[in-house]
Amino acid sequence: MKIRDYGETLSQLDYVMMTVASTYRPLKPNTMSTAPRTVNAYTAFDAKGEVKPWQYQSRPLGREDVEIKISRSGICGSDIHTMEGGWGPAAYPCVVGHEIVGEVTLAGSNVKTLKVGDRVAVGAQVWACLNKNPEKPCNDCADGEDAVCDHAVYTYASTYPDGSPAYGGYADYVRVDNNYAFKLPENIPSDVAAPLMCAGATVFTPLKQEGVKAGDRVGVVGIGGL
Repeated sequence: MKIRDYGETLSQLDYVMMTVASTYRPLKPNTMSTAPRTVNAYTAFDAKGEVKPWQYQSRPLGREDVEIKISRSGICGSDIHTMEGGWGPAAYPCVVGHEIVGEVTLAGSNVKTLKVGDRVAVGAQVWACLNKNPEKPCNDCADGEDAVCDHAVYTYASTYPDGSPAYGGYADYVRVDNNYAFKLPENIPSDVAAPLMCAGATVFTPLKQEGVKAGDRVGVVGIGGL
């Protein structure tokens, strides 16, 4: 399957989820909350831009982590460019997808703001040091700029401090630091919420930071999906 054939604005990947679910035998329940999970994913193995079914073992669930059963994962242009090597050689196998919506199925022992059953969304980042190591202070995280943390882990094409790879949302499950999973209000449908985690945030953030309001004149540089 070639993701590019579906365009770059589709917010619903039910066809992927259904195919993933039907490709493999049912798995035994994940009885140990911290144990690695077998994840079913659609994965690029080279720069041809095609994705194929693949299974991988997730990293163990950390005390600050949540596990999410994915129901939606948007298709962003960045996903396609990464798979096709548009920004340089990708680390294959590559599971992309950074506009994720799903339900929390497991929560680490230190997670206080989310619980099993919550519907959450995840964007382009899944971890940062958050200045928690006194031996390695992080000025960026201390200033609330964890998006540019030297140790930041992005949703895919990235590596955790322990060396394990980060895989994205074209899968049935994902595990992320709870600080990067955001509980969704009931009045926002999952189909709408998914693209908000990248395309939506990219537009909304500068409007908010600059105090743009109804009636203001603004300039738009470039034309694209945003």
